[in-house]
Amino acid sequence: MKGKKEPGGMDEMQNLQLMKLEEHGFWIAFWALCAAVVGQALMGAGLRAIAGELAVLFIAGGYITVLCLKNGLWSVSRQPSRKTNAVFSAGAALALGAIYAVRSLLVLRKPAGLELLWRIVLPMAAVFAVCFGLLEVLRGVYKRRRARLDDVEEYKK
Repeated sequence: MKGKKEPGGMDEMQNLQLMKLEEHGFWIAFWALCAAVVGQALMGAGLRAIAGELAVLFIAGGYITVLCLKNGLWSVSRQPSRKTNAVFSAGAALALGAIYAVRSLLVLRKPAGLELLWRIVLPMAAVFAVCFGLLEVLRGVYKRRRARLDDVEEYKK
């Protein structure tokens, strides 16, 4: 028994397979671009040199975030919670600190000391606070949107 044909001549299974391929392609490109930014930063590139890549990352990340929230989606593997948001924010802060420390000590050859420590710890704290605050705001938006979508589905029954 053949499935219903979509406008492009594909059946539902082919359409689903294409969407999965596109999703995987997006995430491969997204994380490869992240790795390229980190690699360039570790090689001593300044903010101006990686501004284009960062703009593409922010646009792609913002696009996915807005569409997921609009459709009431969060994650396949995790539920939104303060604990999860704190863990991912800490991960982002630690990653930034590690990149900045390696770049400062090995690439720019800055002397280790209290001043360098503060130049690493303060941005880490700022990244944690911004990431955690943003994730908490997005969690609130998600919960409101999910409740609204669930209410609509109940009224249709």
